[in-house]
Amino acid sequence: MKFKILLLLFLFLGTACSKTSSFDVKNPELAFKANDGLIVGTVEDKSGYQPEGSAPQIDLPKVLEEALKKAVAKQGIEGSEYTIETKIINYEPGNAFTRWLLPCAGATKLATISSVLDKEGTVVATVPVERSIGFGGAFTIGAWKSVLTEVADEIVSVIKKHMNDR
Repeated sequence: MKFKILLLLFLFLGTACSKTSSFDVKNPELAFKANDGLIVGTVEDKSGYQPEGSAPQIDLPKVLEEALKKAVAKQGIEGSEYTIETKIINYEPGNAFTRWLLPCAGATKLATISSVLDKEGTVVATVPVERSIGFGGAFTIGAWKSVLTEVADEIVSVIKKHMNDR
């Protein structure tokens, strides 16, 4: 009986947070090298999110833009050959107390799609990233903001991986 409970708990905790991302190349002949470097372009909020009541008043595009700049610097791929332009397509700040009472009910969610553009403005790749934090209670206080940093890190990490693969 204890084993079944532990197994269920493990399965539940293992699926409570999720992150998905991909790198969709638009030009297979692209010579995308790490020394080409990136700059962070515009970040737009297309989510339609409007804070309610005591929800935090944050400038989503500004916070994500700063997180992207830090991630590019941390990965050491600053440059000017390519630009990352990002759209926030879904954002839900969630609620840590609700997650504690009923896991997954107060999930913090963020979905973005980033475009990597060359100097001529041609989209050479897209990087969709989704992140959901659905469990954790007090351990996830501030997830409404940390999810932006986690998504920025994932966007840049995925781009860097593909820069090095070519």
